[in-house]
Amino acid sequence: MLKNVTLGAALAAAVPTVLAATGQAAAASEPNFGDYGAGMYADMSTAFHPSPFNLNPVLTTCAVGTTGSIPGVIGSFAMEMFSVGSLSYVVNRSARTITAQGRMRSITMLLTGIILEDIEHDFAAIGIDNRGVTADRFEMHYTTPLWNGGLLTAISTQSTFRSDWKMFGGALLSGTQGLLGPRVYLGGINVNP
Repeated sequence: MLKNVTLGAALAAAVPTVLAATGQAAAASEPNFGDYGAGMYADMSTAFHPSPFNLNPVLTTCAVGTTGSIPGVIGSFAMEMFSVGSLSYVVNRSARTITAQGRMRSITMLLTGIILEDIEHDFAAIGIDNRGVTADRFEMHYTTPLWNGGLLTAISTQSTFRSDWKMFGGALLSGTQGLLGPRVYLGGINVNP
């Protein structure tokens, strides 16, 4: 569930603008924070580097990277993935999941900007709303020559969506407000009841 006020404010500003730009009308006079996701996760699939994502009917994104010691220079690795064209966007209310599928562009860089891959490919992004019981989860499933049979195959994570694909994904990052404060998640997946 969305718990971050800053994230909520960003979505409140962005969602009506995106809907207006695509010609879709808002269903109510107030912003609807359901059936969307945004946040950050880190796990083995990203070598424990923070990975921001966005999951909505207009644009789905996922990124991961390391920083360099020189301002403006990336570290040893960076990857950006973003959907292109129309998406299939399915909300399963009983399972509290959102699945976006379509085409996306992935750009993978190493070292100081060496592009290893810049390609369009199929993808499936899955968001799981755990209703605050545990951290929500985001998964990006994909297939590209670099990750499936190429240079990075050995370090990539096997997809749980399709056996011939790879994936990034994990539980959203969280922390506490102060030493004993409540748990706060960096973003969330929010499926309306």
